[in-house]
Amino acid sequence: MAPVMSSAAETSGYEKDQEAPTAPEKTSSQPIGKIYAKPGVVPDDERADEDEIATDPGCWVVEEGWLYHCNHKRKKKMWACPECVEMVSDGVGGVFVVIEGWLWHMGRNHCAKKARCAFDTHICSDGVGGCWFISDGTLWHLLRSSLRRKYDYPTDVTMASDGVGGVWILDECSLYHCTEVYELKKHHFEYVQKANLQSDGVGGVWVLTDGQLWHCKNSRKTKVHDLPQDTEICADGVGGVWAVFDGFLWSCKETGLRKKFSLPENADIESDGVGGVWALFDGWVWHASEFEGFTAEELEKRMNMTIAELREKTHLKKKYPCAGEKIIGNTS
Repeated sequence: MAPVMSSAAETSGYEKDQEAPTAPEKTSSQPIGKIYAKPGVVPDDERADEDEIATDPGCWVVEEGWLYHCNHKRKKKMWACPECVEMVSDGVGGVFVVIEGWLWHMGRNHCAKKARCAFDTHICSDGVGGCWFISDGTLWHLLRSSLRRKYDYPTDVTMASDGVGGVWILDECSLYHCTEVYELKKHHFEYVQKANLQSDGVGGVWVLTDGQLWHCKNSRKTKVHDLPQDTEICADGVGGVWAVFDGFLWSCKETGLRKKFSLPENADIESDGVGGVWALFDGWVWHASEFEGFTAEELEKRMNMTIAELREKTHLKKKYPCAGEKIIGNTS
């Protein structure tokens, strides 16, 4: 099925902050997409401005049939959405979601159907407001109102954004870099049984495969460290990657690893897009960043700190209770 852009206007699906109603029973005669997803627009007096979205992109979490947005100010119920869906960040504060053969775009101010697609569509952020997706063996690029058919790939590949509009694709043992203007095979791995790809946000990609963490760019492939294969990793939004293993959260860059603080290995972690990390575990959404709170007042306080105080590690901050199981950050 070739994707078809949606143009239909429908009843608003936006809900103000309130208790979520009981979700309808899911039956074969009531498709998930028809129960939950509705296009909508946030009222003018509640809209998030561009500065807030850019400086505090936050994260998204699906909880009890609703898509919530969490940032440093609040947790806000936004759009009706089923929980078992494929969802990725758009790289600029919103998310793309595949629901019952439709590709949706949900953001801080709107929710809209974008294109018809296969039910098993595989999607990936492009990092600049659009997404790449594979539907029926074809790779498509959707950016705003433009939908372009590009290259042929199976749906079982592994993908990650390059952070600047393109996509990295690991197909069996070959790593490809695709943009609107080219498709090039860049690197080869000797053996790939299981792989996890994460964007570095600046054109490259991190690859965890067979217990080895690699940083790949167009011109080179660098092995950084040996990690357990089941390590949870996510981009940090500023060139590096976060990793959870041995009961700790680690900051990984080409220069090496730095242990940050204890974190359960079952935590789901996601980038905040500006160097920090969101985490979901023990029924709470948490956040940590070395750059958090760097206002003029905070910087002045740091000038008067002792060396011991400056060396204290960043700690996770408990933000909001959450019954969901997965979060989406700003570089997924």
